[in-house]
Amino acid sequence: MNRRKFIATIGTAAAGASATVGTGAFTSVSADRSVSVQVADDADAFLAMTPSNGPNGEFAETTGDGTIALALTDTDAGGSGLGTDSVYEFDDVFRITNQGTQPVYAWATFAGASGDFTPNGTNTDIYLYPNGDSDDQLQDSDEDVLYLGVGQSAQIGVYVDTTDVTTDQDLTMTVNADVENPASGATVGGGGTTIPGPTNGLVSYWPLDSVGDGTAEDIVGTNDGALNGGVSAVSGEVDGAAAFDGSDDYVNVPDDPSLDLTGALTLAAWVKPSSDQDNYARILSREQSGAGNRQYNLGVDADATDPRTVVDTAGANGVEVSATVTFTDDSWHHAALTFDTSDAVRLYIDGTEEDSTPVNAPLVSRSSTVKFGAPAHLPGKDFFTGRIDDVRIYDRALSATEVSDLYGDTN
Repeated sequence: MNRRKFIATIGTAAAGASATVGTGAFTSVSADRSVSVQVADDADAFLAMTPSNGPNGEFAETTGDGTIALALTDTDAGGSGLGTDSVYEFDDVFRITNQGTQPVYAWATFAGASGDFTPNGTNTDIYLYPNGDSDDQLQDSDEDVLYLGVGQSAQIGVYVDTTDVTTDQDLTMTVNADVENPASGATVGGGGTTIPGPTNGLVSYWPLDSVGDGTAEDIVGTNDGALNGGVSAVSGEVDGAAAFDGSDDYVNVPDDPSLDLTGALTLAAWVKPSSDQDNYARILSREQSGAGNRQYNLGVDADATDPRTVVDTAGANGVEVSATVTFTDDSWHHAALTFDTSDAVRLYIDGTEEDSTPVNAPLVSRSSTVKFGAPAHLPGKDFFTGRIDDVRIYDRALSATEVSDLYGDTN
């Protein structure tokens, strides 16, 4: 039986160039490029790549110049290559981490194939996939891209199909990262979860599907939340959700600079508010006590019936936006708040804008946790009763079309 050798070298697509970038913020980076950049070892770059600690990590090696090379050849157990006319899936070969200052989309392309080996396109014989799911082909516009929040990592696997391949292959792999989404396919989070709806500017996303495991996982950022009281796992509008009893239940997300948003933001969540609701109950809150300290929140009004928000800007206290729509009716509703310092605070319910108030100054900046189901600053009151699902925070104001798309994509 013939044995095949596949070598994919990351960071040598352009002579003398690395797949990584040195210090400073970046908007787009590719290993195959003509611009002049300062380079760093793969482990230290903004898009860091390191061999896995798992058993398949032996197929990734750090070269003398600090870059990663994939060598699907000899193994420690005595193997000498890949068998012909076979399909291989190597989970968790190396890890990729966003060490930059912005969320990015990542994907890979291959070049240098010979014979009948196809390196790209819909019938590709080799591609990367994240977190053990080979259905997620990280291939630019042809298939999927990986969304990585700042500080987030993913396990990267390698798929190889050797059908009809009769020659050894020496390939070059180009790993790309961009703040803009290039793909027409699905967007996959670093945790392996497909992210429906807009993803540009998505700072944190809590699907609340992992509540049964004792945590509210942020699958695009690093802002995991802790459960307090008796928050429980229930069915949601989008897979699982969290249930809050209105007495002492809430999710607490620690203070983090990524959540200290003042110039523009979007808050969004699916909620099923109970008709037995406290007045001023909070769905999501980052604020301190008293006028002048309400950075952002989303909840219900004094009558415990209508959706409402009150925020404080550098120019005005008590900027209120509310909607006179059926809300606390034991039914699922999508609630979204957008803020743009040069435009307005806008409140959307079920994909439709219900009210807005003009603003011309940024939100106040306050040190605070973020809480789901309770105010961030008032212990023992204004608890939310009902279910909360699919919570998101963006660092920009989504347009009306994007809010409508988010509602439709997750409904």
